[in-house]
Amino acid sequence: FQKNMSSLLAALRNPVIKQPRWWVVDAQGQRVGRLATQIATLLQGKHKPIYAPSVDCGDFVVVVNSSDVVFTGKKWDKKLVRWHTRYPGGLKQIPAKNYHKEHPDRILRRAVLGMLPPNKLKYERETRLKIFPGPDHTHHAQGPVPFALHRTVPEDLHAPWGLVPEWRVDFTKEGEGEAEHWVMQTTEPRVTKAIKKKLRSFKNEGLLGNASSQTPHPEGFQRGGILRPGVTKY
Repeated sequence: FQKNMSSLLAALRNPVIKQPRWWVVDAQGQRVGRLATQIATLLQGKHKPIYAPSVDCGDFVVVVNSSDVVFTGKKWDKKLVRWHTRYPGGLKQIPAKNYHKEHPDRILRRAVLGMLPPNKLKYERETRLKIFPGPDHTHHAQGPVPFALHRTVPEDLHAPWGLVPEWRVDFTKEGEGEAEHWVMQTTEPRVTKAIKKKLRSFKNEGLLGNASSQTPHPEGFQRGGILRPGVTKY
C-alpha cells in the first residue's frame, strides 16, 4: 500500500498530469454561498479523479459579472463585513450592501477564500482566482472554458396537508462527444406563508405525528410533520 501511495503522489507531482485548466464562470444572478462552493471545488481540484489533499492540482477560475451576485433574504442589510486594523480598538465593520458597492469583487472573494482549507496550499489557490466586476476579463489568451454551474431553481410546490415539501435534485446531460457533461439542477421548495400557517394550526390541534423520513406519504412530502393515522382533515 505504501509503495502504491508513493507512486501515486509521484504521478500527481508530474507537471503533465497536474496541468491546470482555465474555467470562466458567469456570476450573473448567482447566490454568493452556492457559487462560492463550486468555485472552491475547482480551485482545490476536487472535481478531478486525481485529487489528493496534499497536492495542489486545482484549476484557474475566471469569474465575470461579480457585481451582480445576490444574497437571499435581507442579508444585504443585515450581514456585516468585519476586519481589524491591528491597532487597539481597530475593529471595523460595514454592511454588506455598502461594502459591495465600494468593492464589487470582494464579497465573492471573501466567501471563496473562507471555504479553502487553511494550509500551505491556500496561497497558491488564491492566486488562481481571477474576479472581474463586469462581463469582460483579461485572460482570453488562456482560452478559458465556460463552466456549467449547478442550478438551483425555486419553485412553488404547494404541498398539501400543510407539510413542507422536499428538495429535488435532477441531472441532465448536455453536449455531445468531448463537450458532453452533466448538469445538476436543484429544485428548492418555496414555503409560502399559507403552508406555514396551516402547519402551525395542525400542530396546535395535535393532528401531526412524529416526522420521519421512513414514513411513506402519497405525495412524497416527508419533511415538516406527518398526519396521524386516521386523520383526513386537510
